[in-house]
Amino acid sequence: MLRAKRNLMNVNYSPVFADPSVEEQFTRDGYVMMPMLDAAEVEELRRLYLEAVPTLPSDFYSTAFLPDCPERRKMTEGMQAVLEPYISRVMPEYVIHSRGYISKAGGSNQGSLRLHQDYSFVDHSKHRAVHLWIPLIDVDETNGCLTVIPRTHRLVNHISAMIDNPSPYDPLRKILAEECTLTVPMKAGEAAFFDQRLYHGSAPNTNPDIRIALAVALLPKGVKQLLYVVDEDDPSKLNVLQIRDEFTVRFSRGVKVVPPYGDGIVKVDQISYQAEVLSEEKLDSLRIKRPAAKPVQSAAPAAIVPEEKKGLLSRLFGSR
Repeated sequence: MLRAKRNLMNVNYSPVFADPSVEEQFTRDGYVMMPMLDAAEVEELRRLYLEAVPTLPSDFYSTAFLPDCPERRKMTEGMQAVLEPYISRVMPEYVIHSRGYISKAGGSNQGSLRLHQDYSFVDHSKHRAVHLWIPLIDVDETNGCLTVIPRTHRLVNHISAMIDNPSPYDPLRKILAEECTLTVPMKAGEAAFFDQRLYHGSAPNTNPDIRIALAVALLPKGVKQLLYVVDEDDPSKLNVLQIRDEFTVRFSRGVKVVPPYGDGIVKVDQISYQAEVLSEEKLDSLRIKRPAAKPVQSAAPAAIVPEEKKGLLSRLFGSR
């Protein structure tokens, strides 16, 4: 039986990106952004989604909730055709595995996605899985842009398993949200690549328009996708499942992956696992230095305050 203790800081991974400067930034921060889709591609991918999902069943919705159906396959095939040329150029050693849409209804306070780590799709002691997130509308803090905690991708040796096993970050969620997060405003068609282990989330969409984004999992060529599932009889153990490519098109997150396994799934191992405790030192390494608040001064006569200074708002973005 394998053990789940790993020192990820010392893993010598193969490069993810063709550009060494992009690779350096990605390895350091756990995410990187770059322009990708043009306006016509954005519109085509929006059309594919709205034809399949004309009305949202909930404030937060993923096409991974859909069963295997022609509409879902049409969407995934359309995404593959548009994205594959870009991926082969910027990430020549990676291929697209799972792909789908994530949407948030407009004018709602109920569609927030709390800080989390996506399900682990590879053995991180050997490989890096990468997620790609592309909004099909301009996004900022008001309509559900990404929120990330830089450097969490290599901080602890956590395996994110179904169905939501305990995480080292759970007891510190409030501190992390208040002291360690960055919001990531993006333009429609811009791409955010992030290490699958990066802690991230998004706010609700309070704007009137629907927020639609692409969510794609990328794996190194030749590496089979894994899925870790908490054992029903012994929660201290994780069942390691290997997933065939075709399964990612048919799989619905509403399906509980338990024996007997169907086509596309095979159990390859079982490991003992207990989430690491996040030390105070590691927590401090995540805190983001923000500008100190300016002292409050007594009000000056209105005539003394220049008109152009009224209502200005500065915003800190990025840790680089």
